Amino acid sequence: MNITSIAWVTDKKYGFGKASWPHGGLNGLNAMLVRLDLLKYPVKNYGRFDAASKLTVCAAALAAVQAKIAYASGAGHDIGLVAVSRKGCLDANLAYFKDYFQSGRKLARGNLFIYTLPTSPLAEAAIYLGFRGPLFYLESTEQPVRLLLEHAAAALSDAGLPYMLAVVYDHDAAVCFVLSGATRDQVSDFALAKIEAAQSAAQLVSLLGADDENKVGLSPLAEA
Repeated sequence: MNITSIAWVTDKKYGFGKASWPHGGLNGLNAMLVRLDLLKYPVKNYGRFDAASKLTVCAAALAAVQAKIAYASGAGHDIGLVAVSRKGCLDANLAYFKDYFQSGRKLARGNLFIYTLPTSPLAEAAIYLGFRGPLFYLESTEQPVRLLLEHAAAALSDAGLPYMLAVVYDHDAAVCFVLSGATRDQVSDFALAKIEAAQSAAQLVSLLGADDENKVGLSPLAEA
């Protein structure tokens, strides 16, 4: 299993591995990352996304940039995505039904319905990055990160893909691993064992040892 890039986003910070930088909130993160040249172009319809989708798309894009994957919307790269989540789409489902019942609607808003599907955050990331490889969601209460990485590695090998993105997402954080069969592994066996023991995206960020330094103005990719 070769992990060539790790990027993450929380509701307050984003980073690569241990290095972290603050941001002003998820709603403005897309535009901020474009200004910093960390995203090649704005994410279409970003303002309509739920929190899990915003976190997932930004984390996946940052991981792709760090791995030097030349992505482009509509490019059709044979790169796959797989995700696992502690609560899946529970928050989006609650928002959907709250809108339906409490607002007295005959029909709930379709935009909210989209994100009641646990694959929606991955689908938004695939659309933005132009990836057309396998895309699937896993559910597990025991060693979810280990299961995620095992399935990502299997998909990478079985489908003959150059890369596979593996995402752990929740409503407050997302971590994206880029796996490759052709690049040297950048994660030690000891670190991998710690990563695989994580139960959530927020716990993963903590296990990665992300620092608290204010690095605004510096180049994240140069520092990572």
